[in-house]
Amino acid sequence: MLVPLIGVACGGSSSTGDHGGGANQDGAVDVMPPTDGAATATGDGAPLDGETEAASKPSDGGTDVVHGGLLGDPCVTNAGCADGTCGPDGWCTKSCATNSACGVNGSGNANYCVSNGTGVFGACTPGCATDEDCLNYGSTTSCAPLSASSAVDVCTPQDGGAGDDGGDAGDGGGGLVGDPCESGGDCASGFCLQSWCSAFCTSATDTSCGSSSIGEQNVCLYVTDLQSYACFTGCSTNYDCTQLDGAICQVQGTESVCNTTNGAVGDPCSTDPGSTWTACDGSDGGSTCTNDNWCSKSCTTSASCGKNSTGGANYCIGGGGSPSTCYPGCTQANDCEAYYNSFDAFCLPVGSSATGPSACQASGGLIGDPCDYDGDCIDGTCGDEDSCTQGCTGANDTSCGANSENETSACAYSDDAAGYECMPGCSSDSDCTPYGTSCILISGSNVCAFSQTTQSVNVKIHRRRRK
Repeated sequence: MLVPLIGVACGGSSSTGDHGGGANQDGAVDVMPPTDGAATATGDGAPLDGETEAASKPSDGGTDVVHGGLLGDPCVTNAGCADGTCGPDGWCTKSCATNSACGVNGSGNANYCVSNGTGVFGACTPGCATDEDCLNYGSTTSCAPLSASSAVDVCTPQDGGAGDDGGDAGDGGGGLVGDPCESGGDCASGFCLQSWCSAFCTSATDTSCGSSSIGEQNVCLYVTDLQSYACFTGCSTNYDCTQLDGAICQVQGTESVCNTTNGAVGDPCSTDPGSTWTACDGSDGGSTCTNDNWCSKSCTTSASCGKNSTGGANYCIGGGGSPSTCYPGCTQANDCEAYYNSFDAFCLPVGSSATGPSACQASGGLIGDPCDYDGDCIDGTCGDEDSCTQGCTGANDTSCGANSENETSACAYSDDAAGYECMPGCSSDSDCTPYGTSCILISGSNVCAFSQTTQSVNVKIHRRRRK
């Protein structure tokens, strides 16, 4: 269960080193023992930005080279890295999206961004020209091509390719700090805290925790149960925490981290005996797991619903002959990603105004309503723009009707469908909040659609995993 945290920066030594911290401090956090979590992914052996030049070699890179903790330099603990954290294969690394983000290591060789299979982010890996360049990382590490057709050579453990989760540095696996884990064996640090890879850090000003594989900066907070500072997975929305068991994105001071819930009104819940969500506490009156999705209670005003563990407000919603109950508030589509146990929830307006507050609610299922998969739709199927849709004949076809928010849908051309289909109409981006899309002009109409292909693909990869 969660209680308040303190501290805002992170990093530090390995789990066997100095744990930092000291006596108990006001506002610190108690944490639960490690629980089952998502498994980490392994490398796919390709530079993310497609660069193919061979690694440069201004120096011999052998064991006589003095290294200063740069990315690609050898390490034993996080404390040995001036940049990033100590990875599973014995070198300083961090998450990356391009080769240029990884720079040059102390041997003078270029590093490369190697995909770790978890999405658009990879991990920095030292390049090489000969096996001698890799001697610093252990006798089982050699210089090898990323793939049979690659012109790029990188230091590669003999038991797996770059980014492999079976590294031979320390006792851990391949998970970066902030990545999901089931046990310490899944983590490069050897330390699984609740359901994420962690490391002990020394103080609120220690900044070496690095980033997780999703690219979010991790945060160092004081943990009462450990009497120490430890790294927490950084986040921007609940979407960033969906790979971690029973965690949502919570504001802690000036930072946001993934952490387990309190069981407060508006917190995710499930009556499943194997659920990892904290049971509804009831101290705030919210002892009911409404629709097997979130803790709630009957209400007459939104003020009586209080706040959930994210720090966000809840709202009192009713109507249609049903009693009013508390719903978790939201500001964007990803805030509702934690609520999917019995139905998918979407960030929909509270009342009739699209510019007013919004809360996580079930889709109406009509053409133009939000969806994650076909089961969310009463009419049509779930289309590529994450809205219920059906085919139509052209820009002048008016058969798409209106959705549950009374927004008129339009017939617009879809590149993904290679034909015309119904899309929710809009007048501004705020109308598209339930879909996580933008209001853009297609086939003469303003509709809610993904403006970047990568955004659509990334969301759907996550949802496919979740379902």
